Parts: sequence; C-alpha cells; structure tokens
Amino acid sequence: MMYQLRDRGLLPNGLDTAVAELMPGWVEPKARGDEFSTRGITLRSLAMQSSGLPRETPSGSTEAEILTMIGALPLVHPRFSGTSYSNLGLALLGRTLEKVAIAHGLASSWEDWVEAQIMAPLNMTRSGVFYPNSKRDWFAEGVDPVSGEVQPLPCAPNCTEWGAPCGSAFSTAHDMATWVAFLLNQPSPWDEWGRAEAAKVLDPSSVREMRGEAFLQPDGISAVGGATFEMAFANGRWSANKLGCDDGYRSDLTLYPSLGFGMWGAAASTCDLYGDGDAVVFPAAHRLVPPLEAVLTARAIALAQKTPPPVDIARISGNWCRRDNMTIVLDASPPSGSGLLRLEHGPSGYPFAMRWLDPTPNGELRFRILMAGGSETKTEAKAVVEDAPQPPSTASGWPGWLATDGDAACTQPSIAPGNLCPISCFREMARGDAAELVFEEKGGVVARAGGGGVIEEMAMHGLGIVCYRASPSGGEREVGATY
Repeated sequence: MMYQLRDRGLLPNGLDTAVAELMPGWVEPKARGDEFSTRGITLRSLAMQSSGLPRETPSGSTEAEILTMIGALPLVHPRFSGTSYSNLGLALLGRTLEKVAIAHGLASSWEDWVEAQIMAPLNMTRSGVFYPNSKRDWFAEGVDPVSGEVQPLPCAPNCTEWGAPCGSAFSTAHDMATWVAFLLNQPSPWDEWGRAEAAKVLDPSSVREMRGEAFLQPDGISAVGGATFEMAFANGRWSANKLGCDDGYRSDLTLYPSLGFGMWGAAASTCDLYGDGDAVVFPAAHRLVPPLEAVLTARAIALAQKTPPPVDIARISGNWCRRDNMTIVLDASPPSGSGLLRLEHGPSGYPFAMRWLDPTPNGELRFRILMAGGSETKTEAKAVVEDAPQPPSTASGWPGWLATDGDAACTQPSIAPGNLCPISCFREMARGDAAELVFEEKGGVVARAGGGGVIEEMAMHGLGIVCYRASPSGGEREVGATY
C-alpha cells in the first residue's frame, strides 16, 4: 500500500514522508540521547522497523487515545540507529496510509484498500481481512502443540481493530502461491493473470525496490527490508522473509529473488521463544538453494558452450577498439581449451566469455558477455591478486578460465560465507545478466546470423561502449572506443 500510494504521487515526500504530515492528532514520541534530531518518524522508518517504537500497540479504545499514548512512550532507540521489531510500528504505518486513501476518496479504510486494491485484482479470492461466519469453515483449526487444545480464532466474526495492519489477515496455500509469484515479478501460477495485469497492482520496478532496499544489521548478514521483509544472507545470496505467528498458527514466506525462487508454509503451532515462522519454511528453502544453484549453473554452462556457425565466428573475430586492444578469439577445443568465444581485454581490461543468444527472435547476431576468471587470464586482466593458481576445471563445472570459485582473488575466508565471488567476481553475469554485444554491418544494419555482410561495429548495450574494428594500419576507420 505504501509503494502504491507513493507511485501515485500521493505521499508528499515519498517513503520519507513523516507520520506528522499525514496523521491527524499525531504526537511525536521522544528518544533518549537523540535530543538534537529534528526529524520525526517516517513511513520508511516504520517499514524498516527502525523507528524505535516499542513492540506492541497501547490498549486504547479509540485512535485518539492510542495516538496520545504513543506520544508519551519513550522510543527504544533513536530513529535509524538500529532495528527493533514493532507491531505498533506496522499498525501505525497502515493506519497512517489509510488517512491518505480516505482523503483522496480511494478507500474507506486500510482493510478496504488491501482487499480491493491488492487481493481482488490478483484474484486472491480466499484471502481477506474480515472473516464472517460464512467463511469460518474455510479455516484450519489452530492447535497448541503442547496441550493439543484447539485455539480459538483470534478475532470474532466481522471484527477488526486499530492494530490490524500488523498482521490481521487470512489466506490459503493457493492464494499465497499467487502472492509469492507477484513478489517475484512472475505471472500467476494458476494462469489467472500475467505480468501486465500484475503491473497494474504495483509497478514491477517498485516490487523489485521493496524487495531489495534494506536497513543493514551490524552482523553483515541480516537486514530489515523496505517492505518489512526480514532479510538474511545465506548460500551466497540474499533472502527476503516474512514470518510470524498467532495463537494456534505460525507461517513463513521466504524469497530468493535472484533465483526467482520462493516458498510459503504454515503449521498448527503457537508463538514461543523458539522462533516464529522461520521454523517452518526458511530451513527448507535454505537447503533447496544449493541443488537449485547446481541446476541453474549446469544450464548456464550448456548455454555458454554454444557457438555460432564458423562463418559468423570468422565475421566477428579479430581486433576491435585499437585503443583498448579488445580481441575476439575462439578458445581452443577441449581438452586444451573451452571451445568458447572469448573477448580478451574486455570492459575495464577483464576477459569475458561470449554467450551466443541463439536463437534471437529475428536472427540477429547477439551475445551476452560473462566475466572470466582463472589463472590463464591473470597476465591479461587487472587482477586483484597476481599469480593465483587455478586448476583447469573447478567444483562449479565451469572451464578453468571462466570459473571464479577457485580464484584466490575472490576468496576471503574472513567474510561470511567465506567467498566474495557472488559480488566481486560478478557471478550474476553467469546467469546471463551481463551486457549484451550487438554487431552491426556497414550503414548501421544489425548483423544477422548466417549473413554475408562485413561487420564493422560492436556495441555493448548496458555499458555505453561502442567499438569499431581496429585497422592494423591505423587508417581512418580506427576510432577506438566511445563511452
């Protein structure tokens, strides 16, 4: 809801809009040791659990009473000095956004907005905030695992309360699969809507933003995200999690956005000190990431090892950008080489493998570049560590010169989880997310596979680099690289 209202231009200062600007009757609470700060609690600080508000909502009978009680509370810590989980903060966030929706005639309440603007367009028909008697038979009974006693539903029919935005909603496994797909920018798993329909609920870039931005913790491997996600760095990747519990239930949603992988689960249980929903799904998701990585790596290797026909290899091979001395060569066939196309002295001096995008929809001769590692390229690349030995092949399965997992320049045992390759050695490029090479013939015509025209230009889309074929004699077509 916060990102939806921001994208509509209804928050005066975006996510950094202060609660005081939107909530009538707001009294700013004070923080010990922060007497010189003039900033109030903002929407972003509430979403990131960094507002300093205490955990639970005061027991007032009206909103005015609750706001007065909040104003008298001391903050747990100064704003943005750390994080502390606050159901009160999430409730306040929802009720503050509610005032914006009401003021613009878009909804009558937070509950109304969630059901009409989020759940309904995603066809989450068995999810909601209110559950009248007609829906009570939908619910699995919550059970205390110790006593075995059935736990009553936490709210009577047709009721809601001021603190509801901190988690008073219900759903089903079917609808939560839909929600996971939406959060991963994927189409409905039930073919009920596609990406175009999802974009009407929230812009895809905003979905990525709320998954990705976070307030980092001192341990370096955890954070609280902009959409209240609890984030953890595990298996060399960031996961975004939302977990919690109520009497009789606990649940967990875990996302690994960089893998397009998500899980949701629930169990009959109770709230206790042994963990919330993280005892349900996160351990399972954590164990599934390595085999998923292995499958994706094998797929990426298979794609990277495809090369275009010899006639096209001959058309693009040779020297480019005389100033930077970029050269495209075909690496020797196994066992002495990889059999892959290779861009030597690529962007910033690093060598790259060239993954052929075969086939493109219109037959264009296009490639993605994948950053290469390995000892064979150390004298050619601007390596962080010189003379780092590496065997011809590594545990990842990549050819030695393309692999990074055995490269001493990437390994830092003192930094969790003991390897910096996912960051410093551009492992994401091995997923096909790197810059795209496009070759053009004379006159700016994009070269097509199997064509016969002379290729004169190489453009690196995404890097802003255009190279012309270098003339050995330094003739007039020697332009070098333009940035």
